[in-house]
Amino acid sequence: GAIDAAIANAERAGVGDAIDFSCRAFSAIEPLPGPGWIVTNPPYGKRVSEGQDLRNLYAKLGQVLRSQCPGWRFGVLCGERELFGHSGLSVSDSITWDNGGIKVWYQKGNL
Repeated sequence: GAIDAAIANAERAGVGDAIDFSCRAFSAIEPLPGPGWIVTNPPYGKRVSEGQDLRNLYAKLGQVLRSQCPGWRFGVLCGERELFGHSGLSVSDSITWDNGGIKVWYQKGNL
């Protein structure tokens, strides 16, 4: 799937040994000795059941990243800027683009 493709791409780029790819609940992350980057594409409204309340999920994301990854940097791809606000994470830069017909924001910052 997507993780296998990402691993293959990283190996082709010569950075496979420097990146750890995984697909798991973010509450179960075990970061390598850092600092480093945590980059994630959590669920958002267009990718899950419409109307599902994801505010608590994003709040938990922020809590976990702050407690498990101090000193690291983060990148979060989100389809709803307001939803990301529930993470409580401070954004240093935001990039917007169209991803398969969905407007998305890549939010990045420091933990």
